[in-house]
Amino acid sequence: MRAIGLTQLRRSLRLITVGLISALVPLHGAAAQVNTSLIKLSYRCGNWFRIRNSNTVDVTVQWSVYRTSENGSLTLPAKPAGSSYSETWLPTTNRGPVLLQYNSTRIAQKPNASAACATVASVGQWSDTISWPIMPIHTHVLPDGRVLTWGREHADVDGYTIPPGRSNGKPNVWDPVANTWTFHDAGQDFFCSGHAFLPDGRLMEAGGSDDHDDHGQRFAWIFDWRNNSWMQTPNMADGRWYPTVATLASGNMFIISGQDTNVAWDSIPEVYNASTNSFTEMTGVTRKQQFWAWLFAAPNGQLFYAGDYASTYYMNTSGVGSFGQQFPTNYGAQRSYGSAVMYDAGKILIVGGGNTTNTAEIIDLNSGSPHWQYTGAMQYPRRQMNAVILANGEVMASGGSAGSVFNPPTSIVYTPEIWNPATGNWTAMANYKIPRLYHSETVLLFDGRVLSDGGGQPAASGLPDNFNAEIYSPPYLFNPDGSSTSSSRPIITAAPTTTTYGGSMQLTVQNVAAGAATVLWIKLGSTTHAINMGTRANHLTSSQTGQTLNVTAPANANLAPPGHYVLYVLNANGIPSVGTVVHIQ
Repeated sequence: MRAIGLTQLRRSLRLITVGLISALVPLHGAAAQVNTSLIKLSYRCGNWFRIRNSNTVDVTVQWSVYRTSENGSLTLPAKPAGSSYSETWLPTTNRGPVLLQYNSTRIAQKPNASAACATVASVGQWSDTISWPIMPIHTHVLPDGRVLTWGREHADVDGYTIPPGRSNGKPNVWDPVANTWTFHDAGQDFFCSGHAFLPDGRLMEAGGSDDHDDHGQRFAWIFDWRNNSWMQTPNMADGRWYPTVATLASGNMFIISGQDTNVAWDSIPEVYNASTNSFTEMTGVTRKQQFWAWLFAAPNGQLFYAGDYASTYYMNTSGVGSFGQQFPTNYGAQRSYGSAVMYDAGKILIVGGGNTTNTAEIIDLNSGSPHWQYTGAMQYPRRQMNAVILANGEVMASGGSAGSVFNPPTSIVYTPEIWNPATGNWTAMANYKIPRLYHSETVLLFDGRVLSDGGGQPAASGLPDNFNAEIYSPPYLFNPDGSSTSSSRPIITAAPTTTTYGGSMQLTVQNVAAGAATVLWIKLGSTTHAINMGTRANHLTSSQTGQTLNVTAPANANLAPPGHYVLYVLNANGIPSVGTVVHIQ
């Protein structure tokens, strides 16, 4: 047997002593103990280190970068039930070894190997193309997470080629978990209708076409996601083709613009009251409105018209309605087929459109003197685009092309961009595989991915109709080394399904340290023709004690119109949980 040197023996004894002292350290204020041997530090890439905690309790550790003044503390969440560990990612500013301590005892150290991080962690990733049974032109995320789409039911008589095995645009529901489609036809052509969700989660569809474009129809229908059935309402006062529907704070549905059966512009809005199943004309806000108006219920109880005309304004929807204060945009021209979102209560982003711009503007209706101001410009000008709020509160603009014609076949933009509300900057993401132009849509799925579908009928010159979709996984679904965030992602294990205005919601969460959680929710998406009708986000107030997260719902319906919202819990690195649906009314 080889003799052990004195230096090696001393080192071994020291390591054994440190292990005996630090392996089981009482957790202050709790009966449980921390086993520091269950805390593993590893270097991954760039200046990123990964810490795994297999203890059943949160553990606060101290870290420092060797031979620098950079240091801090970090609370590691307890390992989630059914998992071997929680995973926390630590970024450092300085490039050097990281030392990890618990209760002033060093428990780990790792050098920085200066490895490159994975590209997917900064630009995200698109799925393979998914074959779709129709050419989707209208896309909606239902309260149970399924996706309802429809297109042109008269496509087969309008000169568009329907590939073998494909439908002519009848409403169908896709289950993203089972990856199955089922058709639920109402017997009407809902092509180019407006739509938004009623407070009970049913989808209201208003108007559409017959077998001739431009001829708006008076019918309105409601899809009940609970039993996959359609119900027809009484007819509207006039036909509508290319209208917008908005859910008001009252729960009523405001319907504006479009062309009627005689191809005349419908200038009188209507309001649908679900409790009486009736429509009322709003003669006090009679005005020619551009197609697909961008409408948002505002914090002051009024309705805000955000475009796409350059003059934006309030509308009071009480009684017969009345016009309010105007707010001119800086762009000063129509942003046709650009897009708009309310990324927080009263805060609106308008972007792109026109012929053709890359500019974007924001307005804060909570301000004492609201006004439009430019935020960062996109890298690419685009029209026939889409904007969608992501699960971390950022906004993704995608699709479209640049040019002076209606559906430009030139300068097609394959590169989505993500806007950060905190910095106002846009960042280019991974490229699409398929051009997404006129009649394409994007919606946020419950798991934080983005579904992008359609484009075509008519397609831009030289391009095919897209009977397909792609799914985008944003950077927040990848760790810096390119691995999935499944082990570092917050988990909601219990949450209420309903709440009231100003009410407290108690959630049980795992894999997110106490004090690190933030919460937002996003209203269900209902999109067509570059505009998502009714979607909006609220950043919610919350406090956390251990695995209990208390969240306060918005104070009133002006801040969040009644309906279903997908709630996300985020950790300190901005990684969102899978969403859970909460119904507020």
